[in-house]
Amino acid sequence: MIPDCAISPIEHVDSVSVPVLLIHGRDDTVVPFEQSDVMLSALKRAGKSVEMVTMKHEDHWLSRSETRLQMLQTTVAFLKANNPPN
Repeated sequence: MIPDCAISPIEHVDSVSVPVLLIHGRDDTVVPFEQSDVMLSALKRAGKSVEMVTMKHEDHWLSRSETRLQMLQTTVAFLKANNPPN
């Protein structure tokens, strides 16, 4: 069995070769918000291209329509900037 820490993304920061978009609900009760902060810091320290979007008053499932729309708009803008279709 592979230990959980071996498959954790934080253990593979040096392997990242593409821009990363982190999106995390501030009120997430499934995954602690601090995990995204730690990942953001690790990626920045490694000199990786990373952007983080904090969804205020939002949970793990992006239950509010306003934040789902914000997430989709942010994702489209990120993809257009980092992986344009043409």
